[in-house]
Amino acid sequence: QTIEEIAARTFRSRGGRRATSSGLRNFVLDRTNAGHTFLLRKAKERILARTKGKYPAPLAILDVVGTGMDKGPRRGYEAEARAFGQLARSVTARHLMQLFFSANTAKKDPLSTPSGTPLRSFERLGIVGAGSMGIGLAAQILHRRALPLQVHDLQTGNLTRCLAAVDQYLGQQVALSRLPRHRLPLLRGLLSTTTSYEGFRHADLIFEAVPEELGLKREVLHELEQVNQGRAVLASCTSSLPIKHLVPDLAHPEQVLGMHFCSPVATVQLLEVVRRDENPAELVRSAVAFGRTLGKHVIVVNDGAGFYTSRCLAAYLNEAAHLFFEGYRVEDLDKTMLEWGFPVGPMSLLDELGLDLATRTIQLLHQTFGTRMEPPEGWDLLLTDGRLGRKALKGFYTYSRKRGKTGRVDPTVYNLRPPTVTTLRNPDLVTVTRRLVLAFVNEAMHCFHDGTLRTPSDGDLGAVFGVGFPAYLGGPFSYLDHCGAARVVGELDDLANRFGDRFRPSQILCDSARAGATFHGARS
Repeated sequence: QTIEEIAARTFRSRGGRRATSSGLRNFVLDRTNAGHTFLLRKAKERILARTKGKYPAPLAILDVVGTGMDKGPRRGYEAEARAFGQLARSVTARHLMQLFFSANTAKKDPLSTPSGTPLRSFERLGIVGAGSMGIGLAAQILHRRALPLQVHDLQTGNLTRCLAAVDQYLGQQVALSRLPRHRLPLLRGLLSTTTSYEGFRHADLIFEAVPEELGLKREVLHELEQVNQGRAVLASCTSSLPIKHLVPDLAHPEQVLGMHFCSPVATVQLLEVVRRDENPAELVRSAVAFGRTLGKHVIVVNDGAGFYTSRCLAAYLNEAAHLFFEGYRVEDLDKTMLEWGFPVGPMSLLDELGLDLATRTIQLLHQTFGTRMEPPEGWDLLLTDGRLGRKALKGFYTYSRKRGKTGRVDPTVYNLRPPTVTTLRNPDLVTVTRRLVLAFVNEAMHCFHDGTLRTPSDGDLGAVFGVGFPAYLGGPFSYLDHCGAARVVGELDDLANRFGDRFRPSQILCDSARAGATFHGARS
């Protein structure tokens, strides 16, 4: 039957009364083969748009539903049983289960679980810096913990924006039924702002969230210690500066640790707690416990430039910049990694993070790790041309003050490349993927080898929940176990010979290849 015939019959059955368009539409979609076909096709399009075909379960579920709709419940149940058996044995399922095991392993970490020593109680909180990090953190603390919180900034305009942004966020949670409306006045009353440190005198936990400048962070931490007299835990939200470089002038450096909330705080599910040997174990455990009450996956890493997630992300973005200056188009780089499974392309991410922050991070890591983090020639031209990304409405993409990102690449950005570089119209996207993915994976191995990263499980959790490494691959360590260390070492050696020593494989990866070992053992 055609849809027109069904509509005519329905109209006659109702005695000639005109059916509402929504009622007729629902009838056609629910009760006809044509409607079923249309629904399943549209559902498949939406699934593929979100998953890029990397996750087989949603498509299998859709097939099972289609079988049940077309051939009846019994055939549908049989199809469901077959599909479940096939999916449970799939590589994707093994990777996702490994990620689940990694999350459970992190919860049993001796530095994450309570011991005989009581955890510290954080009841009065402070945040220094009302930028995007401070605002996001304030919103999460009020929503998840409902604790008294004071936000400090020297600019009253920043404090006004903070209050408005937090209020907007809480209103959104009410609209999404994640927060009862009657709690709004209480939560609003818990938040206060100030341009002085007087209110921090009796705080238990103070977050330093000022811009990523070493001198400024040292000054703020010193002032906080003086006001608070060393009673509070001071948590720096730095994304890359070693904590040991922030504390040389403090009387109680053991009270300072890193709590790197990956941005944006409201949506990214990871917290890196950065410890040093001077930190008491109960202080680290207390910070981990607090992070979990904010709904975060928490990993504990050892102090060092870039920690774990920022180092891996920097290696990935730095390689994307090398590709750009070699002639690859912005849209090709972004599309390639979106298709591979990252939530955002590397060039878009550089615009979102800001080229100034990315530059400071790359410079720090280049100074620390040498050739491996050397930026491409021409990187500085992006800054001198004012391409700071979204916040400056000028980056790799074009931006509108009202609508934000337009989705169009700014063609003038290509003028910053050397005149000898021509835009590649038929790029080798397989090599692009290998270079970007293996830059990330190899840096994860370096982090594990030098002790920054404590376990492969933490490495997978941090990469997936912190910086968007595709979950269907389970994280860089699960990905290595699947590919085989020997194969990856061979690919890295090939890339190193073609593109430079930054691709030389990590020693621990070479050792694993020679031993035929895996990082997750039998479970991988």
